Amino acid sequence: MNTLQVVEQKMVPFGNVELLAVKMTNKKIYAAVKWVCVGIGLSDGQAKRQVENLGKDIVLKQGVANLRLPTNGGIQEVLCIELDFLPLWLAKVPITPQMQQTNPIAVNNLVNYQLKAKDVLAAAFVNGPKPLTEREQLKASMRLSLEMSEEVEALKEEVSGMREDVEQLKDNIFINSSQAKAIRRKVGENVYEALGGKETHAFKTLKTKAFAACWREFRNYFDISEYRELPRIKFEDAMRFLIAWQPNTELRLEIEHYNTQLQLHLVK
Repeated sequence: MNTLQVVEQKMVPFGNVELLAVKMTNKKIYAAVKWVCVGIGLSDGQAKRQVENLGKDIVLKQGVANLRLPTNGGIQEVLCIELDFLPLWLAKVPITPQMQQTNPIAVNNLVNYQLKAKDVLAAAFVNGPKPLTEREQLKASMRLSLEMSEEVEALKEEVSGMREDVEQLKDNIFINSSQAKAIRRKVGENVYEALGGKETHAFKTLKTKAFAACWREFRNYFDISEYRELPRIKFEDAMRFLIAWQPNTELRLEIEHYNTQLQLHLVK
């Protein structure tokens, strides 16, 4: 197999991916095993087991070969399987109940590959060109490397955009239960302190009004309809607001009025 040379090498569209396939000087078509595993959606562990199975299976191992192919890293050995052996290999990939539950996309892809992959790859090499020269293979390798670089750059941009989305999401995540509890406790402390304690006349008379005033100013300041909608990133600002909160002039005068009445009543 090591004496085989590439006649034609292609990235063959199949579904939403491309499969690496080659036609060699023995007139046989081979598919790159790694590309097939990735296209199906197998995990790294599942793909590794399939490679091991290809080497152990008494029939399948007759159809696999490490071919020297142009890749983005130059001429490298790539594990490939003859096209005639491809359906048999795919038919031996087990579809377990766990796989159906945890990776249904891979299951659907596997069935599609079992039924159609061989025909699609074979059709891509109808009336293929003459064998590639060493110079043409080098050009193909460079072209593949350039394509991979462009894909990497596009992926970097996509990841960067995802990071921005994640950061924006972080900014909009609401406060958790412990933070909500801390806010409620601080509002209570503010009201008790502003009214002079739970035993005062002002507390008994104005408690509801004072709580409503504190919560209303809190919601208005942070432009939210309910305190649990406060973005987690603004929790520290919320605590600083509550530490600085004081009743407005009208409410302070009412508090003073009721507490003064009580004091006068006690004097009498």
